Amino acid sequence: MNISLFKMALERLEPSDWAQFEHLCSAFLVPEFTSLRTMAHPSGDGGRDSEMFSPEGKPFIAAQYSVTDDWKSKIRQTANRLLSTFPTVKILIYMSNQQIGGRADELKKELLDKGISLDPRD
Repeated sequence: MNISLFKMALERLEPSDWAQFEHLCSAFLVPEFTSLRTMAHPSGDGGRDSEMFSPEGKPFIAAQYSVTDDWKSKIRQTANRLLSTFPTVKILIYMSNQQIGGRADELKKELLDKGISLDPRD
């Protein structure tokens, strides 16, 4: 794979490309999380695009995929939605085409105070 072309493709993603980006993100996570289940749907997903299968029906790990530039607001919105719709979620994996890196450190602390551990993947 040509890394430069891949980076360029990620940079050019538009909000309308959400389905393709979610498919790509799921493909990246499946080797690490073999029980990953896609939940994304245009009519709503309860704040998560994927979750780890839970036989009790109480997911512990959720994933959100987004191409928005305003990743901080999107992460906060997602975390708040999860707190109300899926309070058993304790780990949020946030996958983005934006470079996040250490800029998420304060947000990680903020969410940890609410009981959610943030794992940003850019």
